[in-house]
Amino acid sequence: MSLEKKLSPNSERCSQLAAELNNAKVQGNATCTVDLFAGGFAFSDEIPAGFGVQSEMLSGMLALLRYLWCYRTSLIEGKPRTELLPYWELAKRVAPNWAGFSVDRVSNKMLDKVKLVRAGTSKFLDDIEALEARIYSSKTKGSQT
Repeated sequence: MSLEKKLSPNSERCSQLAAELNNAKVQGNATCTVDLFAGGFAFSDEIPAGFGVQSEMLSGMLALLRYLWCYRTSLIEGKPRTELLPYWELAKRVAPNWAGFSVDRVSNKMLDKVKLVRAGTSKFLDDIEALEARIYSSKTKGSQT
């Protein structure tokens, strides 16, 4: 079963996961990182406590967070990803206090973070291409001997 089917924004599971986000409140000491798989940035206080140990729900929560982080980044860039809007709207409805909805995190002030995301993504792709070239080169050399 695909992740999209498992985590439909209309599913009860997605609603339950989104409701958990309401427990993740803004903390003054939160740190910000880039999540290349989400194509966005994340603050440490945006992940509800306890999801590191609840492995049966961890993959769903991570998928939901990545949809939200990606959508938030698209809003900041002024290019909303409409396919992710249902997740955003669901989370806004059931978890209005989620740290990720903080006004300063969804504002143009975050454009520098978005630039870091884009630079990180570009570097990651360049690194993957270089790795592929090295692997291909070593296989070619090995087959010639």
